[in-house]
Amino acid sequence: RTIRNAISSEKVAHAYMLCGPRGTGKTSMGRLIAKAVNCESIDGGDSCGTCRSCQDFNNIQTIDLIELDAASNRGIDEIRKLKDRVGLSPTAGKFKTYLIDEVHMLTAEAYNALLKTLEEPPPHVVFVLATTEPHKVPATVISRCQRFNLQRIPLSEIVKRLQVIGDGEKISLEELALQEIGRASSGSLRDAINMLEQIAAQHGPSATLSQVREALGLNIDDRSKQLVGFIFDNDLRESLSLISNVRDDGIEIRHFSSQLVSFLRDLLMVKTGAETTLDLPAETIQEMKGIVDGIHINDIVHALQAFGALDFRNDPLSSLPLELALISHLDSSTKDPKTDTPLFSRCAAIERIAPIVTTPVPPIPVTKIL
Repeated sequence: RTIRNAISSEKVAHAYMLCGPRGTGKTSMGRLIAKAVNCESIDGGDSCGTCRSCQDFNNIQTIDLIELDAASNRGIDEIRKLKDRVGLSPTAGKFKTYLIDEVHMLTAEAYNALLKTLEEPPPHVVFVLATTEPHKVPATVISRCQRFNLQRIPLSEIVKRLQVIGDGEKISLEELALQEIGRASSGSLRDAINMLEQIAAQHGPSATLSQVREALGLNIDDRSKQLVGFIFDNDLRESLSLISNVRDDGIEIRHFSSQLVSFLRDLLMVKTGAETTLDLPAETIQEMKGIVDGIHINDIVHALQAFGALDFRNDPLSSLPLELALISHLDSSTKDPKTDTPLFSRCAAIERIAPIVTTPVPPIPVTKIL
């Protein structure tokens, strides 16, 4: 609304900063701003889409929009080249728009060079800075821009958009499948569209719900829920056996662990009464309420702390980090009420997995060399 009012009243700011998570429309918004400020028949702040300028934007033929990827052009030399071009007048429209994506990647010297241009910009120039990490952008740059924070897109809006895209591309998926895609995208519409395209290429335009879940790697959800049950039952043997089966099936343990942590977080939300924040069906919420009934909130928090700190950087397929976190968690959470000490020590737990070999090893003969 703010940008529409500024365009319709011909009071366009000289610089905008668009902040938000990936896939929420920052670059698209910058292109729409560039299109609207040059529209010949603006209507309430929206571009008409039919004039010559709008047609040039639709056909990607305009030269009054210059896009710069700061991730690969982050040095002072690139910003100096941009400064030299800023003085040039627009070719067709009233404004020349410079869209700098991932602006937080610029170097300190590049920021200083950009700052001079932002302080005294030519009247025919509009800057649009897009970033996923605004805290890395100097305050001196942010203070010279109108800042807008783009939020993650709600699940319902993602599903509606996927339905529109599906109708145009002859892709017919049931609503539950689209909801699974939306949840897997974590509020990123771009990721959701990419997932839809990948699923259609892999399973055809009429993929089933099970095929969608398989493509998204969600078929392991049931086993992650089963592992949570074993954890809260303090069943070490069954927990380790389940992890071993998951590993033997070729499933990436890092992904399985993230599913485990995600399910534990959902249980925490349900336990605290904040289930309205979860984009889950009512029957799933009811199932979770049955799971957390009788479980203390501290047990869920302790499990989240234990499994949320896993590090798979060395080997994402190794099950050892998950197994060690499981043993450590059960060891510290299973205590004798009389002495407040673990019922089985870490050494004892490890011995259950791999008993210590007590057979003496014969000495290695040493041959003297004369």
